[in-house]
Amino acid sequence: MAQARAAMANAARLVLAGLCAAVTADEAPAPASRATVLGIENFTEHVEDRGLPSFVKFYAPWCGHCKKLAPLWDDLAGKLEGKVQVATVDVTHNRWLADEWGVNGYPTLKLIAEGKVREYRGKRDVASMELWALEGFRDDSGESLPKDRTLWDSVWIFVGHYWFVVAFLVLFGAIGWLIYQIVVGDEPSPEDVERRREFRQRLAERERLDAQAAKERLAALAEKLELQKANQPGETQETVGADDGQQTAVEELPTNVEEKDTVEKKCD
Repeated sequence: MAQARAAMANAARLVLAGLCAAVTADEAPAPASRATVLGIENFTEHVEDRGLPSFVKFYAPWCGHCKKLAPLWDDLAGKLEGKVQVATVDVTHNRWLADEWGVNGYPTLKLIAEGKVREYRGKRDVASMELWALEGFRDDSGESLPKDRTLWDSVWIFVGHYWFVVAFLVLFGAIGWLIYQIVVGDEPSPEDVERRREFRQRLAERERLDAQAAKERLAALAEKLELQKANQPGETQETVGADDGQQTAVEELPTNVEEKDTVEKKCD
């Protein structure tokens, strides 16, 4: 019985020792990374103002791909030591840096060298990343650094990284414009009302002048007709007189013929 109790006590001590060892292992600090840890407070000093190229990993601690890349990134820092500065930025604490450098996915690997910034999109193994960081990046023309960008460059970079936001804003604006045209578009503005009032005034004045001119023409025509009517009786009388003269001449003609016959008979 005593031996059984001793065996149980030993087993309990072994279990407790194992649990303590597990807790101690979990609480043990992770080995220091050879990559430079950057943040808002030291990013410009270590990257933009330094002559050495910088290969920066923008990551989020909860990202599974970032966790998988972490040991490879540490090995890369050891291989490129003295040639390229390998660094990391935790975007959960440095959101402003992520926005400034156009980071919209994790992990994002960017190389800042020779006054340009280039994004690595190749295989995520140490050999490929090392070769690209030393020479391969020159095949990419790259983008301007944030401090050297013009407003137009910033607009294009924003559209490239946040095209879905731009598309939503354009669609929202188009819908708003259509609603405005349907609901408010038919209501004229004060300027339109004033222009329409002036147009109606000019049109009314033009109609008044046209009506006055028409009345004057009608009055002149009526006066002319009155003058013609006043002259018509004299012309009729003269015509009648001329007809009477012709009739007299016709009536006198037989008399002359008879006289001619009488003269001819006398001659016989």
